[in-house]
Amino acid sequence: MDRRIRLGNLVVDLDGHLVLVGPRRVELTYLEFRALSILARRAGLVVPAEDLARAVWGHARDGQTERLRSLIHRLRKKLRSMHPWQICTARKRGYGLILPGGTATGVTVAGEEAAPGA
Repeated sequence: MDRRIRLGNLVVDLDGHLVLVGPRRVELTYLEFRALSILARRAGLVVPAEDLARAVWGHARDGQTERLRSLIHRLRKKLRSMHPWQICTARKRGYGLILPGGTATGVTVAGEEAAPGA
């Protein structure tokens, strides 16, 4: 089954571990890809920082806030031409992949139900 998440000009190929922004392939580390795939699967929602850390590293520990912040910073730099979706910070809560205005309109996942937050 082909599992691709399409959000604007961002394509996350979950099976091929491939990320495209428009026609351009974006090279991500394993951890960056894990974080992006989690945010993309829950597009339009805030993913609690603890949940994101647990999903990326397999556990959530005290002091991981800075590691997660650094990982998100690297993702933002690599995905800067992603449009219209943006990685946002919800202070004291977590991170989300949202459209300007905070709506989840336009989420499509080939091969899966397109339910935001699934």
